[in-house]
Amino acid sequence: MMPELKDQIRMDRDALVEALELAGAVQRGGGFVCPFHDDHSPSGGVYSDADGIWRYKCHSDSCAFNGDIYDVRAKVAGRDVGELLKETRPLPPVEPQRIYKDEDAIIQTLPGTHEETYSYANPATRKPDLLVFRFLNRDGKKQFWQASPVEGGFILKAPAKPWPIYNRARIKDAKRVIVVEGEKCVHAIHDLNCGEVATTSPAGAGKAAYADWTPLAGKNVYLWPDNDEPGKAHMREVMQLLERLTPKPAIFQIDIDKMNLGEKEDVADICEERTDVDAGLVVYSAMTSAKSTGAAGDVRELIEATIDGTRQAIDWPWPVLAKLTKALLPGTVTLLCGSPGATKSFALLEALAYWHDRGIPAVVYELEEDRKFHLYRALAQRAENSNLLDDEWVRKNGPASLHSVEASQRFLDTFGRKIWEAPNKPPSLAMLSEWVQERAEEGARVIAIDPITAAEPEKSPWIADPMFLYAVKNTLVKTGASLILVTHPKKGAGTVNTLDELAGGAGYPRLTQTIIWIEAHGKPKTVIVKCKGGHPQDEVAARVNRTFHLLKTRNGVGQGGAIGFYFNGETLKSIEQGGIVRADK
Repeated sequence: MMPELKDQIRMDRDALVEALELAGAVQRGGGFVCPFHDDHSPSGGVYSDADGIWRYKCHSDSCAFNGDIYDVRAKVAGRDVGELLKETRPLPPVEPQRIYKDEDAIIQTLPGTHEETYSYANPATRKPDLLVFRFLNRDGKKQFWQASPVEGGFILKAPAKPWPIYNRARIKDAKRVIVVEGEKCVHAIHDLNCGEVATTSPAGAGKAAYADWTPLAGKNVYLWPDNDEPGKAHMREVMQLLERLTPKPAIFQIDIDKMNLGEKEDVADICEERTDVDAGLVVYSAMTSAKSTGAAGDVRELIEATIDGTRQAIDWPWPVLAKLTKALLPGTVTLLCGSPGATKSFALLEALAYWHDRGIPAVVYELEEDRKFHLYRALAQRAENSNLLDDEWVRKNGPASLHSVEASQRFLDTFGRKIWEAPNKPPSLAMLSEWVQERAEEGARVIAIDPITAAEPEKSPWIADPMFLYAVKNTLVKTGASLILVTHPKKGAGTVNTLDELAGGAGYPRLTQTIIWIEAHGKPKTVIVKCKGGHPQDEVAARVNRTFHLLKTRNGVGQGGAIGFYFNGETLKSIEQGGIVRADK
């Protein structure tokens, strides 16, 4: 090559850009995604120096490459630029439109050791729309070159975008397809003869958006990333592109974290390190355990969590209430409503102590009265002696009263740590939301606020209430906790059979899963109940002085029903009588 031609090439911007693209650079905006390091954003650019020579410079501190077209070619080949220029064999083509008659002519031109040629054959014509050549440089690094067909042969240039994906002929008739990174991985899966079909997009990670993924529309697609962050990010990009297709494919994510792979290893490494039978079993296992990324995957996760017990409702102390409401599934909000004197706070304390005794982490924020007040009530329930709340009785029965404390000392010490008391002024809904988040992140499974209506009044409750519920529900879903909010009817409410009678904004009945309204009866009454004593088919008469109305049971079957209870004024506990069938004649 004459010096004049060398100088001319160095002053040719298009020639430099062509060399960069052959090296794997991608133009994006006004810059280049650098081919010489792991670059996720354009960090390189071309410029003309004082002598008119076009140069490429990478502005990344980890790369900082700077050179002309010959420096680029030398970098790609892993060679010294001077040594490369002295070789008699032609360098990679300078002219963007130089035509090579066939693949062999291209292979003879490129530097390094040719390892493989991958043909992106068109299913209709059986001719390649794209050729990818894999070479090994002297430094042992892989280098890929792209060629596209033109009249008379090929040019060393990628075809117009969008690029084809690999193996389209087999994809056409396949019901499910594995997407991997790199043609080598595609062939590794096919060589197992396990019946699976695989594909990839050209140029590897970071270039998924340049490919045409429409051949995968409507198919079951399994995403198998390389074991590194760029590989996982690449598959996330592929997933986003697949979700735009019509008909939308069913997308499954293969969990490579369970495969014991080394850094950057892929399915080809699995196949090389195992026999075909063992590797085939790995592929089969990976696909059968893959998680769906769509709505079906969300349902599958719920079912799997239910099967393995990680998703189950916390039981109330009362079996019928627990069965009919399934109120305390992970991520749920329950409203416990009742008029003053309905003993809803006693019911909550009884439930909290029940969970505490069974090792279920449960906490409560008491917004009315301090911790001693509620712990004193819990002691009376524990001792099943309401006289402990009567100051005259305590004075007359001092030793017995103190004995109750001593007998329950461990319970009081541990249960007391589960009670948060109201500060000097009512907390705002934002403060309560933060408290719920803190308790949930600490591991609380059941969280209660008694009563939510004692929070600081908001200027715009119709906005503040839903925002509070959205915030806490986000926390509950993430952590798997359940929230109980104690509330009361609106002033002047006369019925218990409508959600409109609940205090607070409309967000509370609309954005909660379960609503239980406790009605206190002035005098005990007789009703016919089912499920008393654990016999669901028996109908028996029972005396009740409380009715738990199930106004909303989104996760259970009891909506619209009622459960009869008898609140024992001596023990301060609620005794479940059963589901009310009808009033006794």
